[in-house]
Amino acid sequence: MYRCPDQFEDGFPIDFRTPGLDIERHLRVIRSVERKYDVILVDSFHEYETTIRDLREACDLVQPNGTIIVQNCFPTNEKIVEPRYKVGIWCGVTYKAYIDFVLAAPRLWFCTVDTDFGCGVIRQRAQSTRYDRVMLPVVAESSKQLAIQDWKQAGSDYSKAFRLLQVHATTLLNLVTAEEFLAVERAGTALFR
Repeated sequence: MYRCPDQFEDGFPIDFRTPGLDIERHLRVIRSVERKYDVILVDSFHEYETTIRDLREACDLVQPNGTIIVQNCFPTNEKIVEPRYKVGIWCGVTYKAYIDFVLAAPRLWFCTVDTDFGCGVIRQRAQSTRYDRVMLPVVAESSKQLAIQDWKQAGSDYSKAFRLLQVHATTLLNLVTAEEFLAVERAGTALFR
């Protein structure tokens, strides 16, 4: 946990904490004992660079059949997506980093559950072939490619990216409802054991 002062206590154990954004020292410790995780929750500091770093590190630390869950991937209000920290409700540009990250990594499978500002789910593609057939929204390949092309052209124009997200959320996020996700999870549980 970063941005976590020494005196913070919520009743749960914190194995690794740092008051700032630098996590390198803790990553070295985790890697030195060759620790891997089944599930990793990425609730990054919602600036672009921090989110990309956290996603990259999570992919390195998750088990081959593990799951990464990413918060704040589908904000629906432009007032909460400023690229730099603001007091109050703030999703920052996690959505932008998340989409850029998964689009650049064809070895990954992902979907985004439409709940709580969007919960991204990332797995290794080899572990998720059933999901590709059963769950992902059906979008014409040409429409998908145009949405991705527009997304990539937005670059670091966060206002444009947010507008594209609102228009192409189903395509860019592989957006599913919580009910759809849970139904496929229940049906596919045996596949992941």
